[in-house]
Amino acid sequence: MSAHLLLQERDRLKTLALGDYQLQFGQGLLLSSGLGVGKGAETITTLRRSSVGVRAYSSLLENTFFRGGAATVQVVPTVQATAFASHKNVDANLQQAQDSLAQFDEFTSGLLYTGFHRTASEIANRHQLSETIGGGNLGYTSRNGNLALGATGVFTNYGTPLLKRPEPYNRFEFSGTDNLALSLNYSYVWRNLLLFGETARSTGGGLGTVNGLLASLGPAVDAALLVRHYDADFHTLYGNAFGENTRNINETGVYFGLKVRPVARWEVSAYYDQFSFPWLRYRASAPTHGHDALVRLAYTPTKTSLLYLQLRQRLKPRDLHTADAVRPIPLPGEQLRQSLLVYYNTAPTATLELRTRLQASRLRDDTGLGWRRGYVLAQDLSYRLNPTLKLTARYALFDADDYDTRQYVYEHDVLLAVSIPALYGQGTRVYGIAEVRLNRSLTLWLRYAETRYRHQQTVGSGLEEIEGALRGEVKAQLRVKF
Repeated sequence: MSAHLLLQERDRLKTLALGDYQLQFGQGLLLSSGLGVGKGAETITTLRRSSVGVRAYSSLLENTFFRGGAATVQVVPTVQATAFASHKNVDANLQQAQDSLAQFDEFTSGLLYTGFHRTASEIANRHQLSETIGGGNLGYTSRNGNLALGATGVFTNYGTPLLKRPEPYNRFEFSGTDNLALSLNYSYVWRNLLLFGETARSTGGGLGTVNGLLASLGPAVDAALLVRHYDADFHTLYGNAFGENTRNINETGVYFGLKVRPVARWEVSAYYDQFSFPWLRYRASAPTHGHDALVRLAYTPTKTSLLYLQLRQRLKPRDLHTADAVRPIPLPGEQLRQSLLVYYNTAPTATLELRTRLQASRLRDDTGLGWRRGYVLAQDLSYRLNPTLKLTARYALFDADDYDTRQYVYEHDVLLAVSIPALYGQGTRVYGIAEVRLNRSLTLWLRYAETRYRHQQTVGSGLEEIEGALRGEVKAQLRVKF
């Protein structure tokens, strides 16, 4: 359950949020509570994050939001100040210390972000940890808009100390109850160049920095460069800046992006990202390095159709199951993933849209199993019968050798929901959505989806096990607009 009150543009008061809200400043190194885009087919514009400030929270996820109040005030025409405070209880597994000499009598090994409360243990973990956050941002924008500077401070307090499991890869992880992080960010436009970046420091001295450059090299050529470094002891609890890891910690990398439009209707996009992890990671028992590269060729034959071919290669070492008498401790081995995507989208009429997608990947590592493969072929259809009814459907075939070769395909869902299921094994994936506008105030969404597996007698495991080869999902959503 989520609620908010949002006021905007009331004289010097630019934004006031009460209830649930989100924050994003600089490059998201300290505050980026939205959904980050990251690396993808758009190789240039998605690198730079925008300082959108205070936003209403629309309950897409059960985490990564603030609950309390935030306000942005126009101090002078070129300076804005934002202050915020938040307090809420989050999911965590509280534990009692068994050793009387332990650092903490009671602690949690980490926050739980699934949002599920289905079993006795999940219900017991619900809202067990109090989280209090406060801070602010001071931003300057020149009168011509070419220069922007900002300073951000975030203080976080947990009611119970955090203490990760005593594993080697957790050596530099955040522990305790308090964390203070401070950052400076900048953005500057000079002719055809845009420079941007943010540098931050957290409690304990950990440093994080991300700096980038976007350049228009001509009417048909755009380029990008981004450099980042996040110390192993850099702790940003609500940050989501650009990176290979899921969190901005223990990483150094350089990204090159390019986009070329050689002739009309054709576009070539590419990037190469070289990264390294100076300290250990989960499932990586030694420092590692790798790369990620993508090339995409797109053709737009008409204003209502698009065809593109995309190739991607990713090398990211991790521990493999090869421990033996000679090498009793697992060490990271190379894992190479290559993928292919062919996509065609066309709208033959104003009411009908068709989308065809073929994606496949193969994986090879040092286990000696050779190449393992997976693919999915999907056909989508969207049809608007009339102004009050829109139908969307998909039929997909998939075949993946194992979980490591699983395929992810984005699906349309009810408003403000996200569905990206992992498809592996053999089977079909089908879903359909009906969007019905009942009147000017009421809109109804109905969604049914099912995954049907071949050669399986059960689906899932443990408490999620289903007898048979079919997993079905039903969703209904009603929106009331006042």
